[in-house]
Amino acid sequence: MMPRTGPHRAVRAPRTAADRRRPGTTGDDERARQRTRRGPAILVALLVTPAWAVGQPTTAPTATQPVLTPFLEPVETRWMEPYPGLVLEYRRYDQPRPLRVWVARIDLRREGIDLVATCGADVGPDFETRSETTPEFAQRRGVQLAVNASAFAPFRQQSGEPMQVVGLGACDGSVYSPPDERFGALIVRRDGTVRIADPPYELEKIADAVSGFHMLVENGRDVVDRSARRQKPGFVGVNPRTAVGIDKDGGTLFLAVFDGRQKGVSEGITLYELGRFFVDLGACHALNMDGGGSTTMVLQDPGTGRYKLVNTPVGRGEPGSLRRVANNLGVHLPSRPSTTSDGPRGRKPD
Repeated sequence: MMPRTGPHRAVRAPRTAADRRRPGTTGDDERARQRTRRGPAILVALLVTPAWAVGQPTTAPTATQPVLTPFLEPVETRWMEPYPGLVLEYRRYDQPRPLRVWVARIDLRREGIDLVATCGADVGPDFETRSETTPEFAQRRGVQLAVNASAFAPFRQQSGEPMQVVGLGACDGSVYSPPDERFGALIVRRDGTVRIADPPYELEKIADAVSGFHMLVENGRDVVDRSARRQKPGFVGVNPRTAVGIDKDGGTLFLAVFDGRQKGVSEGITLYELGRFFVDLGACHALNMDGGGSTTMVLQDPGTGRYKLVNTPVGRGEPGSLRRVANNLGVHLPSRPSTTSDGPRGRKPD
């Protein structure tokens, strides 16, 4: 990650949770815890739309009976390098349940790579941003890769409506939403380094930030149980999920999305399985982001410039539908010809 240059907007003293009214949060994860191109053809082959099957989440484990069954070796693996500094991997599992996973590995030391977040908007005292889908954010900010980020309130049917962000939110040096002491955040400092951690934070050193929920991994150790036992079964259980992680030396950022709520195709992953997944991935620190219907990853095709959904979101309950969220995380990537490779049993997803 190259250090940021040029001026930043001054950090605005954030309002505390006590300074503003906080209506009930949304996003499936939060709702559940409270009641949540070689050429263009290669890219299309990896991102081909799956055969969809609508279904409900599988029965969730209780918080006191966590699912710790590890996923077996994937039955299908593919990876590609659409941009320098980005390796995008696809995995498909059939045990302990059908699951599709996409993991983006980003080389933060590569010149030309920059992380950006949704910026705040002048939308009144109780809101911080305007609603938009992750593809809308990616196009508007001109990033090559994007994922959804924080939980939010309320649900919006149209883009451009006021939204409230749950937890820390910052853009270009301006903190527009204060930290929530319960939840961690991904922080891009003004010197270009990236940190994933719980509060407290040195707000004056933040360039961009997006909040998540609880930490999954700290110092290479799975810490899911620290918070999961206090959560409702629906929050801990099988769901679509978005999560972020970083390796020990801070040079590789992991952005991962897990499809869910598509019975027999991809049913989701539990919170405990998510923590173990990131430990196995090599993350030193990892954070659970808003998931459920919000879970979305978008990639700009390096050949055509068009934006494509990487995963299959269930934003409005149906596969392929999108949800308008409060904020997103984007990655600017350098452009040049790419390479691709199949895994041991790689082929186009069904």
